[in-house]
Amino acid sequence: MPPGRFLGKTMLVSAVLAAAAIVPVAAWSKDDSGPAAPSAPSTPSAKPASPSAPAPNVMIADVTAWKDGKLTVKFRLDERFDNYVASRFRYPKNEGGLKNAKTGEVYPLTFSEDEAIRNVVSSRLLADGKAPAVLPDRSLVAKVVAHDAKTATIKWVNPADVHTFFDKEQTFAVRREGASHTPGYMIRVTCGPDNCDCTPGAAGIPRGEPQPGDADARERSGNLSRDLRLMWETRPLREPPDPAYGPNPRCSTDRAINPASRVFNTVELIGKSRDEIVALLGDPKSSSDSMYNFPFWQAPKGSLVYRFDNGACGWQFNVLLGDDGRAREVQRLWIH
Repeated sequence: MPPGRFLGKTMLVSAVLAAAAIVPVAAWSKDDSGPAAPSAPSTPSAKPASPSAPAPNVMIADVTAWKDGKLTVKFRLDERFDNYVASRFRYPKNEGGLKNAKTGEVYPLTFSEDEAIRNVVSSRLLADGKAPAVLPDRSLVAKVVAHDAKTATIKWVNPADVHTFFDKEQTFAVRREGASHTPGYMIRVTCGPDNCDCTPGAAGIPRGEPQPGDADARERSGNLSRDLRLMWETRPLREPPDPAYGPNPRCSTDRAINPASRVFNTVELIGKSRDEIVALLGDPKSSSDSMYNFPFWQAPKGSLVYRFDNGACGWQFNVLLGDDGRAREVQRLWIH
């Protein structure tokens, strides 16, 4: 196992909302056990190809408001959302009049004002199986495709209605305020693998900021002071902590990874002394409290090693010094 990499799932969300609980039956999770050994560093292409069929349980939403413990978002109705809408959903029979629901029956489901399609307030069996011409506000028509003593599994009769439903702002109760619970940031909404939890989580990535690994590796900084500040940002590590790393290990935030790349594309380090580099960028050992302040990839002896790692991916920059103590080369190594 590569140094500094945990086995198990890499969590992509940083703040759990006590919100949605309706998720696709087809569960999905990401196994990020890492490569067996760091045989050779690799660098992402400038524009890596996006998957043709994104995982159906991960959606993107833009934060529009945060007030009084409520987070308001607007979902992006993209391919990820289409896959989500095409999935089946499971609801408990003890809510909203679904107690006697049976396979093949059709119901208009009306949901509460908050938490999107989590809480069924009421439902009404349609004897003829035909959707009404006009639906009540916050309602969708569903067909029961499976049921047991406790749950009813449904699919939406008209996916276009689901788009209309989600084309409006949705509000979720949150347990605590997050750094990105402010307008201008996006969040990921990830459905849990146990089919009973849907977790919108604050990813802390400004709107328009590509996901780490999807950004142009050649991009230069348009706001160097901001990127210098962001690249040192950290958060608590979400993996089960290894006692060797102390009681509260931390790592880089997701939104620190791309700024670090832009900084090293922008600043001119060749010819600068160690002290000048540290004054410009910060000390690689003490400028943040990330546990990943050691090399992931092998670095030449005497190099300044800058590592920005969110526990799943990141960048390592080796600043090689010549015999005169000045930078002669900067190596960019992608961590995955």
